[in-house]
Amino acid sequence: MITTRLTLSGQPPQTFSTDDRLQPPGVIRRPLSGNGTAGENANMTVTLQNGDGLLTALFANPPLRVQAEVTVNDDSVFSGTVTTVTVAEMISLELQA
Repeated sequence: MITTRLTLSGQPPQTFSTDDRLQPPGVIRRPLSGNGTAGENANMTVTLQNGDGLLTALFANPPLRVQAEVTVNDDSVFSGTVTTVTVAEMISLELQA
């Protein structure tokens, strides 16, 4: 079974998994290389289920600039900083390397 986890650093760290509220993560967007121009950093969006509203209070003070790591079966696939948080029925976090 494949388990994906999102860990937000902090005191205490917060961890969410696909066994609970984390939706399968989207693609990792990586910059094109080789053209000699600077582009955007690698980034991705992760989404948490919040239909019952239980995470609203946790994200009322959004964890902007907090370190985040996405792992699949305990192997790190993305590490970056939370740059944007949108709270609704689904909570979206934009991560940037």
